[in-house]
Amino acid sequence: MNHPFSSGLWVVVMMINLGWGQPMQSENKSSTERFITVAQSDAAPYIRADALHRLGHSGNEDGVDVVVSATSDTTWIVRKQAIISLKYFSSKQAEDRLRELAKENDPKNQILAIERLYLSEKDDQHSTVIQFLKSDDQSIRNIAAQTFSFIPEKRFLAALKGAL
Repeated sequence: MNHPFSSGLWVVVMMINLGWGQPMQSENKSSTERFITVAQSDAAPYIRADALHRLGHSGNEDGVDVVVSATSDTTWIVRKQAIISLKYFSSKQAEDRLRELAKENDPKNQILAIERLYLSEKDDQHSTVIQFLKSDDQSIRNIAAQTFSFIPEKRFLAALKGAL
């Protein structure tokens, strides 16, 4: 028998079990495993998105495969959080996926991926982002220019002037 509150209660119990409301611990393997389990489950999209958020902020490379996979999720909130979370991983796999997404036909994916590359702390990413301004594809150039207009910084002015 399904009680109308049974799914809501399950969500609350799951959130308590996973430690929602607790500080994220980057070195806690048990938490990473639980977040991976939830991100791959059929839980509500906002629960999976939160698990992906926590995986990203943990920076634990054990979760990178799950986050990369979630960038293809059919639910926008899950896909969006996965793309955002990729910034926090230092692996080549995360960086490569962001570069792929930046060249996709979906403008939402492109904008997020270019922003994530732009916001990366790695200096070598600056040249990656600048390359989108030089793309042969007009739509990618437009997305890159639009992205830079959302997040202007002085550190990029000289590079942008050279690229334009």
